[in-house]
Amino acid sequence: MSTTEEKTINYHAFVDEELGKMGLKMELITEDLMKKDLRKFSKFINDSFEEYYEIYRWRKHADDDYLLNPLTDKFKFSFCIKDRNDNLVLADFASVTDGKINHHIIFTSKEYRGKNLAKYHSIKLCQTALENNYKELIGYFSRKNNRSIILHLKLGYEISHIREDGLIISSADIKTVLESAYKMLTESKA
Repeated sequence: MSTTEEKTINYHAFVDEELGKMGLKMELITEDLMKKDLRKFSKFINDSFEEYYEIYRWRKHADDDYLLNPLTDKFKFSFCIKDRNDNLVLADFASVTDGKINHHIIFTSKEYRGKNLAKYHSIKLCQTALENNYKELIGYFSRKNNRSIILHLKLGYEISHIREDGLIISSADIKTVLESAYKMLTESKA
């Protein structure tokens, strides 16, 4: 995609419009939103931990301290997607570490998996990061999560190493992820 063409795309509007067609909306997770919906976020995330316990051995940890911890700019780069009834269908937390966007964790509800929500989320996160002069993402995913590994590699992430606990640490150029996610979504409709 050329620089001229890139400047004409309003990625935020694209995401909002496409999610709107599905009856969904993306929201920035602000500290006020987290405080208001603390129990909702806690249940949504802990239900995911419970669902995947046998595979990943994740332990529930979406307690108040974890969810309200602002980290560095967590409430500037974390997003959720809700349905028409204000139910969470995706929750993601990202912050800033060493001048990079640190993409901590993302959960999608069962009924919305495979509907490209992670790609729409990637576009929103990347555009927001670029608007704040960040250039690189750091991502984490389990080596047991093949769907996530494949998606992240297609988006342009490169694996830097795998921890002893099986967590894959990766990094990516934000512009590459933005353009890859947009291309994947728009070419699938052509």
